[in-house]
Amino acid sequence: MLKVENLSVQKGDFSLKKLSFEVEKNSYFVILGKTGSGKTMLLESIAGINKIEGKLFFEQDEMRFWFYRHLHRWPRAKSCYRGAWN
Repeated sequence: MLKVENLSVQKGDFSLKKLSFEVEKNSYFVILGKTGSGKTMLLESIAGINKIEGKLFFEQDEMRFWFYRHLHRWPRAKSCYRGAWN
């Protein structure tokens, strides 16, 4: 299960504010929207690339800790997102 609680993120003049949703295990979830509506920003925030306010959970673990604790499972992740780790 993926759970997003009150996710807010700001990048330049664009922001996403107080997004909340749950994706149950073994289900599908679709993100639809116009160009520039924040779809990529949302996915980057879930992946840990953007600094966020709010909480993200994967299964029962809060992702701000989960992502970094399991980063070794994706050995190329750090090189794919250079600059995001500053």
